[in-house]
This record gives sequence, structure tokens and C-alpha cells, in this order.
Amino acid sequence: MYALQAAIYALQAAIYALQAAIYPLQAAIYALQAAMYALQAAIYALQAAMYALQAAIYPLQAVIYALQAAIYALQAAIYALQAAICSLQAAICALQAAMYALQAAIYALQAAIYALQAAIYALQAAIYALQAAMYALQAAMYALQAAIYALQAAIYALQAAIYALQAASALTTGSIVRS
Repeated sequence: MYALQAAIYALQAAIYALQAAIYPLQAAIYALQAAMYALQAAIYALQAAMYALQAAIYPLQAVIYALQAAIYALQAAIYALQAAICSLQAAICALQAAMYALQAAIYALQAAIYALQAAIYALQAAIYALQAAMYALQAAMYALQAAIYALQAAIYALQAAIYALQAASALTTGSIVRS
């Protein structure tokens, strides 16, 4: 059971590690978008400056160019704001990637702990099996000793019977000789 849990946690750790790898890529994309919007903001700012210069040069078109310069300046401000938002999103993605990497490390550590516990239980099982074999060997040894003692008792009983027969034979022989 612990080995299965260890495998599950290892798989979850791999999933989180993949998610952690995706977020840095998204952060890089947002960073590129932020750079692109910043470049567009600079371009529109230059265009605004150019139209402002043209407004100064051409008095008849000054109003039109001034309005266009204001529009481009507003667009530049919008793109600068979008660049800031993308930068913030890139920072959030980097933070999420770090969080998932930390979770992956935690699950990997839990998987290692469960694997270690499984190894400990397997070692305990081997120890108990070895103890059981030792107790079985002791039981067999005690049974063998009991059989030896029983055999010795039978031998002693047989010797006692022989001595009793010898004693009875001696008494019988002695009474015959007297008579």
C-alpha cells in the first residue's frame, strides 16, 4: 500500500513539475508582450512628437496634427499601461511556478517517506519471519530433546526390569540350593 502511495505522490510531483515548467514559459511570453507594448508605446510617442513638429511647421494643419498627436499620446499611455499589466502577469506566473515547484518537492519528499516506511515494514516482516523460523527451530529442538528423554526413560525402565528379573532369578536359585 505504501509503495502505491509513493508511486501516486511521485506522479503528482511530476505533474506539478510540468506545471511549474509551463508557468515560466508563460512568464516569458508576457515579458515579450510587455517589451512589444513598450516598443509600440515608444513608436507612438515618436509619431506624436513628429505630428507635434508638423503642427508647428504647418499652421493650417496644426489643429489636425495636434489632435492626432493627442490620440497617439493616449494610445502610447494605453500601451504603456498594458505593458505594466503584462509585466505584473509575468511576475504572477513566475510566483505560481515557484509555488508548484515547491508543491512538487513536497510530494516527492512524501513519496520518499512512504517508500522508506514501506522498506521499514518489509524489513520488520523479514525480522518476524526470521524470528518465527527461530522459534520453530527451537520447538523442533525441544521436541527432539523430549524424544531423547523419553527414550532414556524407556532404557532405564528396561534396565530396571532386567535388574528385577536378575534379582528374582537369584532368589529362586538360592532357595533351590538351600533345599
